[in-house]
Amino acid sequence: MSIRPGMRRGKPRLPWKRGPAAWEIAQRADSILETLAAGRRNFFGLRRTARILGVSTQPVRDWVRLKHLRRGGPRGQFAKTELERLVHWLADRAKPFDPENLTERFTRKTGRYPSPFQTLSRAEFIWPAGVRELTPNELACMIDCHPSLIIKAIQYYYGLGRRKSPGRWAITRRRWQNTFIFSQIAKPRLPGLPRQPLFSVKETMELLGQWGMSNLSPYRVRRMIRSGELEGIPPPPGKRRWFITRRSLKKYQGLGL
Repeated sequence: MSIRPGMRRGKPRLPWKRGPAAWEIAQRADSILETLAAGRRNFFGLRRTARILGVSTQPVRDWVRLKHLRRGGPRGQFAKTELERLVHWLADRAKPFDPENLTERFTRKTGRYPSPFQTLSRAEFIWPAGVRELTPNELACMIDCHPSLIIKAIQYYYGLGRRKSPGRWAITRRRWQNTFIFSQIAKPRLPGLPRQPLFSVKETMELLGQWGMSNLSPYRVRRMIRSGELEGIPPPPGKRRWFITRRSLKKYQGLGL
């Protein structure tokens, strides 16, 4: 049955969809069964049951309430055979409690759904000095996200970007800050650009890293060359060493073109 807007979604009943405890027990099923087999006791209280399973008492209480675990011993204790049955069942069927389940659990309790643009609203980067506008590709390199996320934000938030040409967008610093008010744009305190016409891939990585770009690699620099974000001089036949022009690095350092 689909959930209509305004309807409250029910809590999941299966233990592995409610938290990580069920999956943790499934991962340690063999050692738990060995502990049960080696013990002389046939009935266990709540706290001792939780210690044997390696979880807190709250999941055990929840499983009793949902009738996944039954109290069949004296004074409401748990029988050894019942615990063995639970461990075998979780070992056969339990699944990891992944981030999607965690997000679902959070939204179910709070009624708040995460924004698809959280990465942008919490971004911290340096806006190059002297540069009025940046393209989605340039912003994506600084924020460490995919350009498509910024393009979706432009389509979602009216006035965030403007079309410079068909298929080409530009975003000003003021529009970015007005849209993502919690995004932090640091003041550029950047080292100077050495007076040389060409830079190797390694030198380019070092410069861009000092200017605020993160998670750089030779592959990423070459990808920026292929996409036109950097101007590269192709290697001669039989060589693999690319060089990047000083002119294309200026916009990231903030000196202007």
